[in-house]
Amino acid sequence: MNRLLTSAITLALISTTSLAAPDKQPLEQINFVKKLYMMAVSDRYLGVDILKQNSSSELKQLLSHRDTIALRHNGEMCEWVRNVLIPGNDYDVRVNQMKISALSNGLIRAQGKNFGDSFQVDFKVQCDGKNCQIDDIYIPDSYKKEVMSIVKNNQC
Repeated sequence: MNRLLTSAITLALISTTSLAAPDKQPLEQINFVKKLYMMAVSDRYLGVDILKQNSSSELKQLLSHRDTIALRHNGEMCEWVRNVLIPGNDYDVRVNQMKISALSNGLIRAQGKNFGDSFQVDFKVQCDGKNCQIDDIYIPDSYKKEVMSIVKNNQC
């Protein structure tokens, strides 16, 4: 009887844990994206490449290659050099007025307004329990694929 009760309790705990675990991941990812936007609008992070700083190693490496290519075209504005977190050259975004939510496909969507114009950015975020990183951004297409193409062609 004891063995049966122990097995039932163990099974219940495993079931509860596996049901509770998926809820933690989206919340962690949502909080990470909120943190990105808090950094993006903070004067403390002026001149910091927030995207590169918070990217997966693969995306970070691609962004470094992108930057090397951009340096070779000094003075020219490559069409892909833009702020992907907040569209435009300036911002008046209020992070507390943004809507950040988990989508059914696993992406995290950030929606907001910049100078009255609505924008939407979807993030593929990877978390390991300690840290989260951006693996891709969809605006609406994959920014990672866009940067891969630039690196492959080795030019703007």
